[in-house]
Amino acid sequence: MHRAGAPPPMADPFRTLVEELRDGVLMVDLDSVITYCNPRMAHLLGTGVAALVGKAFTAFLAPADRQAFLERLANPKEGNSETYELSIQSGNGQQILCSVSGTPLRDSAGCVVGACEVVTCTPDKGSSEGALKESEAKFRSVFENMQDVFYRTDNQGEMVLMSPSGAKILGYESVDELLGRPIPESMYAVPSDHLVFMEALAEKGFVTGFEETLRKKDGTPVLISTNSHFYRDQAGQVLGVEGIFSDISERKLAEEALKEREAMYRALVEHSHDGIFIIDGDRFLFVNPRATQIVGYSQEELYAMNLWDLVHPEERAKIRENAARRVRGEEVPSSYNARVIHKHGTVLYVDLSLSRIPFAGKWAVLGTLRDITERLESEAALKFSEERYRLLVENQGEGVGYVDENEKILFVNRAAEEIFGRVRADILGRSLSDFTDSRSFQRVQSETLKRKSGTKSTYEMDFLRPEGERRHVLVTVTPHINEQGKFLGALGIFRDITTVKEAEAELKRLSTAIEQASDSILVADVAGTILYANPATERLLGISPAEVKGQKIIDLNYGETDKSLYQERWHEVIEGKPTSGRMSHRHADGRTGQADTTLSPVRDDEGVVQFVVVTSRDVTREAELETQLRHSQKMEAIGVLAGGIAHDFNNLLMPILGFSELAQDRVSEDQPKLASYLGEIHKAGRRAAELVSQILLFSRQAEQVKEPVELKPIVKECLKLMRSAIPTTILIEARVQEDCGAVLADPSQIHQVVMNLCTNAYQAMRGLGGRLEVSLDRYGSMDPVQTIGGDLPAGDYARLRITDTGCGMGPETQKQIFLPFFTTKKVGEGTGLGLSIVHGIVTDCGGGITLESEVGRGSTFTVFLPSIDRREVGNLAPCQGVATGSERIMVVDDEVPIGQMLGDALLMLGYRVSVFQDSREALSDFQMKPEAYDLLLTDFSMPGITGSELAGCIWETHPGFPVLLMTGYTDDLDEAKAIKLGFANLLRKPLPLQSLAKALRQTLDDVKGRQA
Repeated sequence: MHRAGAPPPMADPFRTLVEELRDGVLMVDLDSVITYCNPRMAHLLGTGVAALVGKAFTAFLAPADRQAFLERLANPKEGNSETYELSIQSGNGQQILCSVSGTPLRDSAGCVVGACEVVTCTPDKGSSEGALKESEAKFRSVFENMQDVFYRTDNQGEMVLMSPSGAKILGYESVDELLGRPIPESMYAVPSDHLVFMEALAEKGFVTGFEETLRKKDGTPVLISTNSHFYRDQAGQVLGVEGIFSDISERKLAEEALKEREAMYRALVEHSHDGIFIIDGDRFLFVNPRATQIVGYSQEELYAMNLWDLVHPEERAKIRENAARRVRGEEVPSSYNARVIHKHGTVLYVDLSLSRIPFAGKWAVLGTLRDITERLESEAALKFSEERYRLLVENQGEGVGYVDENEKILFVNRAAEEIFGRVRADILGRSLSDFTDSRSFQRVQSETLKRKSGTKSTYEMDFLRPEGERRHVLVTVTPHINEQGKFLGALGIFRDITTVKEAEAELKRLSTAIEQASDSILVADVAGTILYANPATERLLGISPAEVKGQKIIDLNYGETDKSLYQERWHEVIEGKPTSGRMSHRHADGRTGQADTTLSPVRDDEGVVQFVVVTSRDVTREAELETQLRHSQKMEAIGVLAGGIAHDFNNLLMPILGFSELAQDRVSEDQPKLASYLGEIHKAGRRAAELVSQILLFSRQAEQVKEPVELKPIVKECLKLMRSAIPTTILIEARVQEDCGAVLADPSQIHQVVMNLCTNAYQAMRGLGGRLEVSLDRYGSMDPVQTIGGDLPAGDYARLRITDTGCGMGPETQKQIFLPFFTTKKVGEGTGLGLSIVHGIVTDCGGGITLESEVGRGSTFTVFLPSIDRREVGNLAPCQGVATGSERIMVVDDEVPIGQMLGDALLMLGYRVSVFQDSREALSDFQMKPEAYDLLLTDFSMPGITGSELAGCIWETHPGFPVLLMTGYTDDLDEAKAIKLGFANLLRKPLPLQSLAKALRQTLDDVKGRQA
């Protein structure tokens, strides 16, 4: 580097020439300070080169010449060399008259920063000629052998001089082939580039490090870098261009290759899956992004930290010693496991590798870091899992065995030994035929054909113990097929059901007696859920045993007094005390009655009450019927009844709708009649499903769902109901516009709004008579619409106006009319909730209400609901194709038709399906081969293990396994609660196959997204 304002340093090719010149050459800045001199100049001044640099050249001039020299530096001739004479004091003190040729030196901006002076002394003639010859010989030797190219051109752009190295670089035999030829056409790859070079040269009079592309004799391009300038005569006229250039093609290629390698290595390091770092002693010199992710610190934090703060204290000394030994070049393990501490305090296990590298002139340590915490934890978890499953298989209550393809027993657990009545050594290696009779073994062989084809099977067989005792066993066999489809053997689960079979026979005898009994007999668990009802129950209650099953026994009784009494008696029987008394009941047809009821506890072997038997005899004719029940109790009973109907009715509708929809998809085009019949069946099923939904809505046990609704038919239906419910003294006038538009609402809630407002108007005119006016039209406003509780934005609305000529309301009453529980009616005539419910429904739909009323003049309620354009309504439910898939689905439903329908439907959609009627069997199958399933689709209410219990058992070993829950009806669970419990969704029966397919596809896709 040279200081600012100083002459630029000399290029190496020029330095070689100048060092060999017989003339003295020096460079000075504007203060005459010497920045360079050649050996000849130092010899003339009688000292060394190093001693001259930094000293003022005027100190070596005669006093009379000093000022003139400084003036020439300050005021150089523009662009020209100047020759003059100076008296220089030599080293021995003599003054020598010298001829000096001075040329201004400029920086890259063209500003004069000094001068280059060539000093020629005038010795005697003889010695001068000898020195001249010697100088010329040295110069020619340098010229002939220089690696860089010296050249000179004239003003016509032709080459007049070039060193031999130029011909070599450009591929010519000799320089003579280039002399006298025009440079642009003979030397440039693109002739116009010569003009660019000349323009750059003309700008400052010289160029330094100028890069351009020349052309070899064979046309090959060659990249060169040149230092060139104009050379002039003594009068300052430009004679041409001269300079030095060198071939930089290989250097450029090397530089580009170096850049590419550096970029490649940097990318590898920056994107490496391993952490990479360089340390010097205790400090980081480099850290890649992956290393920061592993330890949780940023690069800036790591550069400011001590390395050993990251290492676990128990590992610190060992790793520190290994790093130091590695720097010293000693042989130490290059890779080993260690523990580091994450920024958040977590201990991580890493695979650490250290090696010695040169860095910044000294030895440093290069380290790689790979997080193996998850791998080690997985290995530990796998080992624990294997031990756990081995312990589970060995100690579970059911027998487990494995046979090869020839029915030879290879494994049994302890429970299997108990079933066989033999020790393991007497069982292994023998055939199943050794432990059963010929009839059972024939059954085994027939089932073997199934499992060799890959089919799982469950069947019953007998095992014979050594003493001749026969044990009845339920066997579930799962085939073992390898990846090539070859049958290797089978895994069997043996359940000893001998006691169960004996109990079933006894139970059958008892049940026959109970079935024929004239009294109603119910069996319930300690929670009060009915598990059994005999046929006489239907005569007592008018409800079939299937409908009674699953209900709470306390919900079958009515009357606050009897209910509390029943609860007291229930608590007594749960404590083990039998109790009896007269209780009221209601028949399904609405008749109420009395029954003498006895509650008896059923204990287990330890005396703990497990069940309750309720025996009821109808004594309605012997007792007076109590008929006065509160309205809330009636609604509760209807709600319970609706829930029971909905559950079983929806289970019936599910296969009707599903099978009819499957049949519609498979009917051919040449069977229009059959297609029409199937369509009518499906339509009737949908109407039945809607009827169940309406029952639940009426009993307030179903959620309200907003949908596009036409108001006109709802208003007309409400008016028909009102006409039959109010006296003829009240005239009803209706004005309903034909095209009133649609709104987004729940149809049942809109029905409730109209009925509540009309009922409120009727009650205001009750006893007096009057006129009830109901109008419905479209209302558009460019300004906000003022309503009670806030303004509505400008737009289109459906407007419903209900006017009565009744008693009207004063201002104070109008302020409170929409408040909950506020009423002007007598006690027992109203709850005060009707108008508050109306207001809540309307505002929930984005609408508003206005009220106009005057005492004695009647009232007008106006409801505004935002309109939806029909085209928008069409866009709310875009038609989509049925979603398909290929995953493996387990379907569990105790209703055989539903399971069969779901299996066929999912197979048609491309899924691989296994259908189970018994939830216990489904759980056993899943536990044996969980990898065979991607999703569980299960009914909620099932005997034995319920759907939620089945999911819970699966989640114990496979947390997060996707489960879709189906239900015909339940008041204990909704969609939000189901999702919170871990289910993917809650599907309500009956549901269209398209909805089922959509729910399956969405759940499976969500699982895949989380796993990615």
